[in-house]
Amino acid sequence: MDEILDEYFGDIGKVLFNNLITTLKGALLSGSSSVWSISRKISEFSNRTFKASEKLVNRLLQDKDFQINDSLWRKYINLVFSALTERNLLKIGDNILLRLDYTTDTDDFLILMATVDFCGKSVPLYFSMRKYPKKKDQMNQKKLEASFIRELRHLLSKKYNYTIVADRGFGNDRIAQLCVENNFDYVLRISDNLNIKKDDKDLKLQNLNGGDHSFKAFATCWKKDVYFEVKTQYKSTWFLMKSKEQMKGAEIYEKRFGIEKCFQDMKSSGFNIEKSKIRKYDRFKRLCFVVCLAQLFAVIVGEYIQNQKHPLKKRFPILVTAILAFSKLDGSYLKISSEEQLLL
Repeated sequence: MDEILDEYFGDIGKVLFNNLITTLKGALLSGSSSVWSISRKISEFSNRTFKASEKLVNRLLQDKDFQINDSLWRKYINLVFSALTERNLLKIGDNILLRLDYTTDTDDFLILMATVDFCGKSVPLYFSMRKYPKKKDQMNQKKLEASFIRELRHLLSKKYNYTIVADRGFGNDRIAQLCVENNFDYVLRISDNLNIKKDDKDLKLQNLNGGDHSFKAFATCWKKDVYFEVKTQYKSTWFLMKSKEQMKGAEIYEKRFGIEKCFQDMKSSGFNIEKSKIRKYDRFKRLCFVVCLAQLFAVIVGEYIQNQKHPLKKRFPILVTAILAFSKLDGSYLKISSEEQLLL
């Protein structure tokens, strides 16, 4: 694991790098974002006392050099894409599905996140965070979303194509325009009370409830033609808008729900970041980044354990190193052949 992170984060400074990787290992082994739990695990696999381990974690979270900025996000995204490429899940020119949604931390912080699929699991790709607004007009949500989409496009490689998929909270022409301006395709769920003109008839989308439809119609309030798709399944109907007529909107939108599981992994069903008791903005943001890294490595290791059909080979250095590093820390030693171990 040290080797992997050194390749992508090794230039952030020796002390910061060592504190980051040690805290990451503690988070992985504890399955928690609690400073106490992470510190306890660090003291178990290192020669540090619990007090020294706790000091190390707090030093990382307070380190002003640990800035969650463009440079750090590029390193992280490069790591994610490299892991996907090694597993033959990504090649140049592919279309990458980006799930967008909000989550909160006990009404203290509002987090807008984009996730990407890794072997059927949704892993964090990028997030932006604000203090949760306590009063009306305290935060400009439109500016946050516009900034988020522009920054996401700025960080992403031009070697791939991208499609944003999001729920009804993003289902409006403003978000659609932001996607177009930043060269994203999109599939957005929208409200069923939208007024449209179809086949020279004025009606609401809800009038098309039931059955499956894919069509182009004029959206009255947006004063433009829009590609729509209506999908009915299990007595529930999705009303979708999409950037291209040929897109299979329902199939794409169905994959959106992976981000909900990603949030669960971050929160109650995983690292339980809501229980961290950290309420200072900068410290919490740094902790979120560590949890994103931990989720990524947990998925890499977990995917191998669950599906050992593919042998580990030299072309999977991230996968091999992550698995053996975690195995040695955990003390359980995953079942990896001697041939695979020699590849290290």
